[in-house]
Amino acid sequence: EYDPFNYISNDYNFKLSKATELFIEDCKQKDLASNTLRFRKAVLGKFKESCGAGRLIDTIKEKEIKEFINGSCNTMNSKNQYGSVFRQLFEFLKDEYQIKPKFEVPSFGTKRQRKKENAKNPTILSEQEMWELYEYGLTRFPKDGKRKNHIDLQCLPIYFYTGLRKEELPHIKIRDIDLDSDVPTLD
Repeated sequence: EYDPFNYISNDYNFKLSKATELFIEDCKQKDLASNTLRFRKAVLGKFKESCGAGRLIDTIKEKEIKEFINGSCNTMNSKNQYGSVFRQLFEFLKDEYQIKPKFEVPSFGTKRQRKKENAKNPTILSEQEMWELYEYGLTRFPKDGKRKNHIDLQCLPIYFYTGLRKEELPHIKIRDIDLDSDVPTLD
């Protein structure tokens, strides 16, 4: 059975160093911006140092790439940028040499995707948990008589019962609240 990884590794001695060299050369030919080129070189250079430039492409594992990215980046945005370099590298190898990794290069998702995932699974507090949180707030707020602290604490039950966003509460007017019912509601 034909194994392109094996073919490249054995016949061309296709190591990580050779793969990155060819990839960077291809990037230069495409006239990429110099800072993009430097960034790609830097990322792949660090990766070669961490796992060995002499490694054959077919021995690289998804877990190694993910650990390298997690160890090298602080923000989700930079993790995605690093992941993009590896996706580009393997895309190049697939197009030019019919090499496809045996895994998906990890994607850390866009900010919008992460917000959607978090919105799908909101945490809903029970009434007991809400009052425990409120009482915790009573013990934590300084008892210095400052009006602002007292008002902040008064806002907690409104958040709990109405589900308002933090941006909406400061803009509520008295006319927005239905005071005729037993439980105040917002119109």
